[in-house]
Amino acid sequence: AAVELRSANEDVVSDASRKEAHLIRAEALLLDMDFDEAVNDFRVVFNMIPEDDQTGEKHELHQKLQQAMHQQKLWNGGEKNQRYNENTGFPDGMPPQRDHAKILQLPIDLEHRTKDIKCAWLKKQFKALVRQYHPDKYKGDKKRAARKFKEVKEAKEIISSSWNC
Repeated sequence: AAVELRSANEDVVSDASRKEAHLIRAEALLLDMDFDEAVNDFRVVFNMIPEDDQTGEKHELHQKLQQAMHQQKLWNGGEKNQRYNENTGFPDGMPPQRDHAKILQLPIDLEHRTKDIKCAWLKKQFKALVRQYHPDKYKGDKKRAARKFKEVKEAKEIISSSWNC
């Protein structure tokens, strides 16, 4: 919301303030695992910095942008290379690399528990997160809610099939 407000009032808000808002939002989006939007915000800030930058800020931001793009590529998957292609059994390219336990906010020591406890935790967390991120009930950004809702459903399907719940 801060980025939109600052962008709407361009004549009142300085470039430094808009740049700071985009950087803060990009860092928050990385923590929220929304790598597509984070890369977009880093690109906006990168384009705001002049080419003849002597402070090294552009170089530092370029590194952050590259890291975010790498995380985005791993998260989304689909890249075809020598290892992941039609001939090696991956017609869609590299599979997405997502931490499904982190998405469902499961405890880190759950792997050492019995199947019943694992399945109970999975069911409990799934219900809570689906209720929290349901697009019709979510109070914030509906686009974020739909994305998180979809991620939670996919993570639950994958974990429940691997744990036989």
